[in-house]
Amino acid sequence: QAPIIRDRAEAAAKAAPGVAKDVAAKVGDTAKDVAGKVGDTAKDVAGKVGDTAKDVAGKVGDTAKDLSDKASATARDVADRAKEVASDVRDQAGRVAADLRGRGEALVDSAVQTAGTARDSAMDALDDADEALDERTKP
Repeated sequence: QAPIIRDRAEAAAKAAPGVAKDVAAKVGDTAKDVAGKVGDTAKDVAGKVGDTAKDVAGKVGDTAKDLSDKASATARDVADRAKEVASDVRDQAGRVAADLRGRGEALVDSAVQTAGTARDSAMDALDDADEALDERTKP
């Protein structure tokens, strides 16, 4: 059996470089295919990421513009409402001031009339006292 094993070993030794070469060639081809596919996939992913980034940037820009427009509109509405409230307060303050001025004038008139009436009463009392004194002192 030794000669058969030796023959087989020699045949295997002779065939080994060819088999190794074939395996190396297949591994190289497979590596090239994988590298090509990885490169294509990377290009596809990069393209999709770029497109997605552009879409997101566009949507962010649109959203920011919408928010800015809405904020400006809200600010204008608030400013307009504040002007209306200020005008209403100014008008109301004018009415209150006019009312108070009218009441004050009425109070002053009433106080003057009351003082005049009191003075007239005091003068009448003095006149009565003078007349009574005059009648006592008449001969």
